[in-house]
Amino acid sequence: MFQRKKDAPKKLVVPAGYKCAKCGSSGCKLWYRPQGLKAHLLCIDCAGEDQKKDVSSVDAYLEGRSYGRMVAIGQYTPAILSEDDSAYWSFNLAPQAMLDRWESLPTRPLIVK
Repeated sequence: MFQRKKDAPKKLVVPAGYKCAKCGSSGCKLWYRPQGLKAHLLCIDCAGEDQKKDVSSVDAYLEGRSYGRMVAIGQYTPAILSEDDSAYWSFNLAPQAMLDRWESLPTRPLIVK
């Protein structure tokens, strides 16, 4: 009996500008606060510090929640990239593929700068 060969996981590519404005971290989930025409992106720890919120247990929260719940950090909302990486989706309106893309990113940067 033949077994179907599993596809290799696709490498997640994020644009060069998808990085924390404070510490420069990239390759992880980011949150944003719209400021005029430019979004202000921050990583989880920088957003928590900026908004004076405890984000130490956010990993357990993210794993146990459904997509219907908002994961805001004060005034910051998940920075879910659009299909062409030019804008950000509202968390509750984002297509499933874009939510999955954001969810597949690690919550914190793999390498701390």
